[in-house]
Amino acid sequence: MRNLDTDDILKSEYDLIEKGLLAFRLLKPGQIHLIAIITIPPNPLSMTSMKHTSQIMRPTGKYDLIMNDVNKLKNIIQQLNQLDLNKYPSIRIACDRFNRSYADKYSEDKLIDLCIGFEALYCKGEKFSPMGSTIGLACSMLLGVDDKHRHEIYYVLEKCFSLRNDIVHGKTYDNALAADLAPSLEKLLRMSILRLIP
Repeated sequence: MRNLDTDDILKSEYDLIEKGLLAFRLLKPGQIHLIAIITIPPNPLSMTSMKHTSQIMRPTGKYDLIMNDVNKLKNIIQQLNQLDLNKYPSIRIACDRFNRSYADKYSEDKLIDLCIGFEALYCKGEKFSPMGSTIGLACSMLLGVDDKHRHEIYYVLEKCFSLRNDIVHGKTYDNALAADLAPSLEKLLRMSILRLIP
C-alpha cells in the first residue's frame, strides 16, 4: 500500500468529492458546504490530518437530509458518477456555475453564475437574442406542467436575464430584486440539470 498525504488524496479523489457535493446540492435547496476532509494515516500513532476549504459560507438556508432523501441522493450520485462531464461541456459548465453560486457572497454574483449555467445548458454555444426569452421558452417547455406554470417559468427567466444584463453592463439595478429572484433561478437550474443529465 502506498502512503498518500492529504494533497495526493485530494488530487486523486477531487472529481468524486466535487460530484458528491454537487449531488447534495442538486437534491434540494439549502446551504451545504465541504468544510474539511479528514484522512487517517497508515501509522495509527500519527495525527489525523485535516484540509479546510476556502469557501465563504453564507448563513442562510439550513440543509436537512431526511430518510426519504437517501434513495434520491443515491440515484443522483450514480447518475453523476456515470457521467463523463468532459464529453458534455454544457452540463459541466452548468454544474460548475451551479456549484460556484453556493460560494457567492452577493446575490447579484449568484444571479450571474446561475444565468451562465442556463446559457451553457440551453444554448450550447449558440447565440440567441434576446437570451432571456429564448432560454425562458426552452426551460418552460422542459419543466412546465401546464400553461400557467410555463408562463411563470418564462417570466422568471426573462426577468433574471434582464437584471443580469443591467448588472454586467454597469446599469443601476435593484439589489433586493436580485436577492428575491436568485432562489427561483437556483431551483429552475437545479431541476434543468437533473432533467438534462444523460
